[in-house]
Amino acid sequence: MTATATEPGTPLPPLVTCCAEVSGEEFDALKAVVETVAQQACPGSPYLAEREIRRVSSTDNQTLWEEAHRTARRILLNLFDHLAMLTVALTGPRVPLYAHMTVSRVTAEAAAQICNLLSPTAGYQERVLRAARLGLRSRSLEVSAIHDLPDGHPVKVHALETTTRARDEFVAMVRRAGLDVRLRGDGRPAGIRRPGAGEYLRLDPSLTDLVNEQFPDRPAGYQLTSGVVHSMEWMLRDAITEDDADGIRAAPDLLGIGSATLVAVGAAAAVAEVYARLYGHDPAAAAAASATRRSRIDQACVQEFNRLHRIRPQ
Repeated sequence: MTATATEPGTPLPPLVTCCAEVSGEEFDALKAVVETVAQQACPGSPYLAEREIRRVSSTDNQTLWEEAHRTARRILLNLFDHLAMLTVALTGPRVPLYAHMTVSRVTAEAAAQICNLLSPTAGYQERVLRAARLGLRSRSLEVSAIHDLPDGHPVKVHALETTTRARDEFVAMVRRAGLDVRLRGDGRPAGIRRPGAGEYLRLDPSLTDLVNEQFPDRPAGYQLTSGVVHSMEWMLRDAITEDDADGIRAAPDLLGIGSATLVAVGAAAAVAEVYARLYGHDPAAAAAASATRRSRIDQACVQEFNRLHRIRPQ
C-alpha cells in the first residue's frame, strides 16, 4: 500500500509548488491587513459608529458586542493556523493525498463565520444577536461534551457543574440584553430571537449554507472538501491509481490540490475584505493582489489539465 503520494527527493509538481507559494503569500497578506486596519479605524467607519452606540448601550449589550469581536479574533487564529499548515503540507518533501482538503474546509468555515460576525453592514444590534447566537451554541456544545464523559470520570462532576453554570449565566445575560432565548425541557438553549420577531433562530445554522452564501463563485469547492472529511468514496477514488488483489496504490490528485488551495486562499481574501470595510479602509488594492495570486493557481491548473489530457498550448 502506498501511504504517501511522493517519495523523498522527488521534485514537487509545479502546481503543488505554486499552491504552496500562493497560500504562504496569502497568509502574509491577510496578517498585514488585519494588523494594519484594526489599529487604524477611519472616521465614519462602521466600527467607530458602533462604538458610539456601544457607549450608550446596556452593559450586557456591550459585553455581547465585544464578544462578537473576541470570537472573531479566535476564529481568525484558527484560520491562520490551518492556512499555515496548508502551506507546510504542500512544501514537501511529501505531498498529501487527502489532508489538504480537510485543512481547506476549516479555513472556509472559519472565514464564513468571521465574515458573518464582522459584516460591515450588520449593524450594532444584529452583531449583538449573532454573537449571542454563536455564544449560546458554543457553551451548549461544551456542556454536551462534558456530559458525554463516562460516569466516574475524575473531571466530569466538577467540569459539568462549571460549564453548566457558565452556560446558564450566559443565557441570563443574553436575556438581560433584551433577546428571547428558548429553552428545552432540560434547560438546554434551543433558539434565539429578537422580541416579537416570530420564529426563533436555530443555534446550529448550516455551515454549508453559510459557506455557499459567502463564496458563491466556488459552488463545488466546499462540497469537495466535505467529501474527504466524511470519507466519501466519490472523493477518495480520485487519488487511487490501482486497487486490486495485489494491494492499493495512490497518487495525489493535483487538480484537487489546486481546488482546495483556491478555496483556502479565497477564504482568506474574504476575511481581509471584511476587516478592511469594517474599519473604513478601501479593500480594492488587497483584493486585486489576492485575485492576481489566485490567477496563478488557475493558470497552473490549466497547465496540469492540459498535461493530463495531452493538450498542447495554443
